[in-house]
Amino acid sequence: MKIAITSDIHANLQAWNAVLADTRANGVDQVLCLGDLVGYGPRPAEVVASVYAYVEHVVIGNHDAVIAGSLDPELFNDDAREMIEWTYDQLNEKAISYFSELPYVISLGDFACSHANFDDPEAFGYVLSEEEARASWAAASEQVLFIGHTHVPKIHMLTEEDEYREYGATSFEVEAGKRYLVNVGSVGMPRDGDFRACYVIYDLETQNISFHRVVYDLEAFREDVRNLSGSSDQTGLILARYDKHTSPELREQIDFSAAPSTDQPMNRERTRIVVKLRRKSKIRASSGSAVASSASVSREAGKEKKKRSLMVPMIAAFVAILWFVGTIIFITVKKRTADPVSTKVAATSVSHRKSGQRKPPIKKRPIKKRPVEKAPVSEPVKAPVSEPVKAPVSEPEIVPGSEPIKSPVVAIPVEPKPTHKTGPSTGNSNQGNRINVVILDLSGASKTKILPQIPKGALNLAVYKTEKIILRRVLPGSFQMGSPANEADRNVMD
Repeated sequence: MKIAITSDIHANLQAWNAVLADTRANGVDQVLCLGDLVGYGPRPAEVVASVYAYVEHVVIGNHDAVIAGSLDPELFNDDAREMIEWTYDQLNEKAISYFSELPYVISLGDFACSHANFDDPEAFGYVLSEEEARASWAAASEQVLFIGHTHVPKIHMLTEEDEYREYGATSFEVEAGKRYLVNVGSVGMPRDGDFRACYVIYDLETQNISFHRVVYDLEAFREDVRNLSGSSDQTGLILARYDKHTSPELREQIDFSAAPSTDQPMNRERTRIVVKLRRKSKIRASSGSAVASSASVSREAGKEKKKRSLMVPMIAAFVAILWFVGTIIFITVKKRTADPVSTKVAATSVSHRKSGQRKPPIKKRPIKKRPVEKAPVSEPVKAPVSEPVKAPVSEPEIVPGSEPIKSPVVAIPVEPKPTHKTGPSTGNSNQGNRINVVILDLSGASKTKILPQIPKGALNLAVYKTEKIILRRVLPGSFQMGSPANEADRNVMD
């Protein structure tokens, strides 16, 4: 817990306000005052009101005792007595009653407070020497004693060996076995050569006592002295010390205030009207800005709502496009999987891309319908000149995927009938290179089957395959249906 101990404010309101602000900045929990709230300074009523509001413990000082009527004013010098009389005229009965109730000494645990000496506090004697300090220690049992009255900060210390020591305004830590008498200095009228306000902070947890000096507005204090109380020895001393540390004016001050009007009542009335008009204009401007801001907010909300409404159809369209593209990809992949030729072409193109070779162009061949002649049942089939024509027989029903026919079957090559086309010949026809094959069932079936035209060169080879029926060569120019004789017969010709 931190306790600020102040003393001798002497109606210097500017100095007191600065000290209060400094105590708050230093985290002080409690403020004490050791008396002399009034005297010398120009603002006694304001200082008493502030001390009454913010200070928890106050002891009476000699100037306060004169106002309360408990001390004879003849004990003061002429200058001090004149200021006391002026101060008395500035205060009311409440202030006098407040001073009358203040104690001379307060004890707060390990420390005690008094305005002056402890051995006779009502006499307000100074403590300046070792003898006066020992008298106060003898009159009080507390380890630390705080006083004011002299306006000079000072430390009196008594060691365990009963040795007396004296120090100036310096921070220190309270040690066990030693006793201290601390003069906290003056807030409003310091006499140690420093015009700044002085007070002490006592930290009960760390047992540290520190002195603090605070700058305040001495120009405002000067104006109050000049306009309210008039100068005195003490105020003149403070202001003289302040002027020593003040820089001279660079140029003469000019009065920048407006010239007073000769017609004061009219001027005040006009001022009130102008103020009212300004307030109305401000209210209108603020309401207009509020309307404009609300309109802008509504516009922004409308834009946001419009954006959200557009997002739904956009998302739906995007999903529909994805579904359509996915369906197309699925159908394409399914077709390629079902078609081995397309799969083979796709694999070939992929291998070309991996090997870095250029894919050869695919030659599109025109699809030509090949004429198929069905042998009439009633007429015999015309055989080639080299071989006699046998009676036509019916073709057995051939079902793809069925077992090969075991009955003897003969395949007879037959020259295709020439086809007549209009227009000049292109010379690219390969009709002469192909021949029809007639399959005859020797078992006497009534049906025959004419296979599509196959290359002539296939007649000189071993095997020709079509729809699970294998034709094996048995005679020059003819084939027999059945299973292949060996593994080499499994080759297929296009």
